[in-house]
Amino acid sequence: ALSYLLWDIPDNQKSNTIQTLRDRALLDINAQHCYQLHPIVRKEALRRLLRTDDWILTNTMAANYWVHKITTVTNATAALQALEAYHHYIAVEDFRAAASVLTQKRKNIFGTHESLARSLYKLGLPMHIEEAIKGLKGKDITEYHRIKLKHTRGAIDWLKGDIDKAIKHCLKVHQKVQNS
Repeated sequence: ALSYLLWDIPDNQKSNTIQTLRDRALLDINAQHCYQLHPIVRKEALRRLLRTDDWILTNTMAANYWVHKITTVTNATAALQALEAYHHYIAVEDFRAAASVLTQKRKNIFGTHESLARSLYKLGLPMHIEEAIKGLKGKDITEYHRIKLKHTRGAIDWLKGDIDKAIKHCLKVHQKVQNS
């Protein structure tokens, strides 16, 4: 992920740049090769980035990284990492791409394929998918994504025990499919 954030650094200089940041305690990399910028550096980088045209490019590259990195969702950590792409697309208002992240099928723990939205609620993270779906309400997304997410909404309501609400969502999905 870090090399994607260093998109403006030539490939042959990335290792030295990372080591320099680590030597100055501005970057920490743990045993799992996850990095974290010093909070002050992160805040200043974000402030500067927001004032440039690179905001869209940076978020799009970060989203692409997560889309391609997490191809299998077997636990909550992987599901939340895959959801990172959604947040990057939302940051640049690419709502169709954000919806695609939620509906894209990935391999799960059983070897079958299911959407990230379904994986999130099956892994006990319904609040994350509920918030993500709310974030797309009224936004410009395809009808296919709208129907898939409405169906997911019904499944979450069913799991929460709100059968009437679940039926309402599923009936709306059925009507939309019949009308298309």
